[in-house]
Amino acid sequence: MLTRLATLACLFTAPSLALQVANDECAGAQLVWGGVHQISNIGATLSAPDWPSCGCSHGSVAGADVWFRYVATGAGRVDFLSCGWDTMMQIFTGDCGALVGNGCIDDCALCFGGSAGLAIVTPGDVVLIRITGFGGSMGSGTLTVIDTPAGPLGNPVCESTPNSTGVQGIMRIFGQETAAQNDVTLIAGNLPSNALSMMLTSRTQTQTVFAGGSAGHLCLGGDIARFASQVGLSQMGEFRHTIELTSIPEPPNFATAVVAGETWTFQCWHRDTGPAGPTSNFTGAASVPFL
Repeated sequence: MLTRLATLACLFTAPSLALQVANDECAGAQLVWGGVHQISNIGATLSAPDWPSCGCSHGSVAGADVWFRYVATGAGRVDFLSCGWDTMMQIFTGDCGALVGNGCIDDCALCFGGSAGLAIVTPGDVVLIRITGFGGSMGSGTLTVIDTPAGPLGNPVCESTPNSTGVQGIMRIFGQETAAQNDVTLIAGNLPSNALSMMLTSRTQTQTVFAGGSAGHLCLGGDIARFASQVGLSQMGEFRHTIELTSIPEPPNFATAVVAGETWTFQCWHRDTGPAGPTSNFTGAASVPFL
């Protein structure tokens, strides 16, 4: 009976010993793209090449690591942010047989012990990302990929005031200026961390100083469209939104289509903290004359 029980135990336990993490090695790197991806190094092993010091004054010990692969579809900057447990990150270019290290990052203040890296890419470039737990730790979390498209479009038309970071928030616009292409992404930069943010747009430009009791200047007038359904938190000092040009939430119909010959101005509102406590502010504004 004992022999039979032992045999049955092997039948049920042996398969688990053969389980492997698919992206444990560079050759099996998991494909990632712009957005948030679930990650874990539980069950993984330490891979080559050796980890560098990651710039830690207290030293760093790498443990089980996992690999990710990003393929650039456009030119610009790509940011990688891991959150969930104390991690280290290394960025590579090249292929698995000839890796070129582009830096190793340990603690990232944006994720309380997570890590962050970036790469400047052109279309077709491959970036390999390796993530490990600090001190050999195991854990699960997220990898956020923020890819900034080439551009920008439009022109700055109005300034606001510095926010709590000490500089003025900026508005950048990327995509196509042809309205029929319906390809426009708004990126607000120089924002405070984790600031509640919302994009605004109008066909009318003006400037209202300290609008609505805020600490900044509203550069829009007339019927102001508020992208209230896409309110979110800034990440790594940025807040972005890809807009639907066929359905701008402009009052009174809240479904206005942008057409050739129109100029629309875009701005971002965000929460902030001032000397007297909680407040709000605006980025500068930029306009696009659509074709």
